Amino acid sequence: MAKRPRRRLDTDRTELLGLDELFVLNGRGDRNNFFAWQHEHELNCCPLCGGKVIKVQDHFAKTYFDYIVDSGHPRVIRLTHEFFKYRCLNEKCRHIFSKEIGFASKFDNVTYRLENEIARKVIEGYSYSLIQGQFQDTISRQAVGQIFHRWTQRKESARAIQDPPSSLAILTGQAGENRYTLFLNLDDGIRVFDVLLGVNSADIGSVIRKIVPGVETVITDCDPTINDAVADYLPSALHIIPVELWLLPAIELYRRYAHEIIKWCTVPRKKSLIMIPRFRITYGDEYALGRLLDARPDVKPAYEDYSRLRGLIERRGELWVYEELMEWADSASEDTKGFMASSLYLLQVYRTEIEAQTQHREAVPARLAEYVSQLEALLSQAKTFSEDVLKARVLYSVNADLKDWRGIPIEDAIRALSGLKTTDKRKRSDFDE
Repeated sequence: MAKRPRRRLDTDRTELLGLDELFVLNGRGDRNNFFAWQHEHELNCCPLCGGKVIKVQDHFAKTYFDYIVDSGHPRVIRLTHEFFKYRCLNEKCRHIFSKEIGFASKFDNVTYRLENEIARKVIEGYSYSLIQGQFQDTISRQAVGQIFHRWTQRKESARAIQDPPSSLAILTGQAGENRYTLFLNLDDGIRVFDVLLGVNSADIGSVIRKIVPGVETVITDCDPTINDAVADYLPSALHIIPVELWLLPAIELYRRYAHEIIKWCTVPRKKSLIMIPRFRITYGDEYALGRLLDARPDVKPAYEDYSRLRGLIERRGELWVYEELMEWADSASEDTKGFMASSLYLLQVYRTEIEAQTQHREAVPARLAEYVSQLEALLSQAKTFSEDVLKARVLYSVNADLKDWRGIPIEDAIRALSGLKTTDKRKRSDFDE
């Protein structure tokens, strides 16, 4: 083995770099350019064959972008790592190698530390362009996107599905202009198992195929694409559509309908009044509602239809769900029927699946619809995102075991998203101070 050359340590910059395996060379580089060497850089055997006879092949250097915090101010630097490559002298091996490093991949040009910082900022709602500006244009916007994509792919590869759920929920959601598909593991509470941007049959099928052997019960909403995928890939599973999940799109339709018929009325709080079921209103609400119905008598049939529908849902544990809903649909006003035609059609199409809820109430977690609504509301606050960003926010903003993946508790995902405070408008960053 060649004699170790003498390399002087720059104590201040080594401490600033903060990587235990590296020290910064004195007399080389500057404030934004660090030249570093491994503390214990030499090898004594071939990692492939274990041969003890090796020789130094050559001296190499590779430059990475890295992220440090200097006097409370974060910034990006160029870190040049210098190292030896070795050759195994075993005639049957002849392997050329270098010592493994832990701060970055040999095949990338950024450190794990910088990758993690970019991922954190994207999850919190920063755009690629804004991150580029915060890093003083040391890396391009395209590079920021590529680094983040590589970070998510590394997470995805670690998230091996080893213990498929026996109870699965597949639901659609809307975040701003984007629709997404949410997979929930219901075996132990409610855990977010996977999430996809869009509602695409092929993508949904690819997730189901990985877990199909273990699924005995599947809960869905009334999205036809999802239900076709369940019929194709999970034909023997018990399929349930909870009435709450059928009701969610129906309520959204009703909100738009109610808005159209009351929008020219001057009664205060009209938007909230029309959405309050009759049996919940206070004296003050009743007075204001009376004014609204006097001013717009055409609102009364729609309001009564909605109140009866909400009343049914409150009593869902007492009744045969499907029959009661059909009685409501038959007696609703013609205007309500016309506006909610698609929901009423789905109510008929998925009769068997909705009736199954009554017989298998224990399979439907009581707070499922509430949790999903909270998650959707939080995602809708964020700016339009890609699938990488969606996965990162929902799955990877929470610390979880990605090697033995069962999903993360939906409460943890909601808590993490609540803490992100994502917004379209960001203040100037600490990079600009």
